[in-house]
Amino acid sequence: MSRENRIESYQRVEKLVNDKGITFYVLAKELNFARSLFSDWKVGKSMPKTDKLIKIANYLGTTVDYIVGT
Repeated sequence: MSRENRIESYQRVEKLVNDKGITFYVLAKELNFARSLFSDWKVGKSMPKTDKLIKIANYLGTTVDYIVGT
């Protein structure tokens, strides 16, 4: 996945987080993830592995396909 696609997927999650009225800090804490996971993702440096994407999608009430843009 390209850097641009990683950033776009982060932006989809960001919208869901905002719609839910929470912060990435809360999301990281609830899912027991390092906050750096989201900061690296935001700039396109890396993207969460599939198992973490599944947890994020389930928590936010969406699908992994939506997050990754397929």
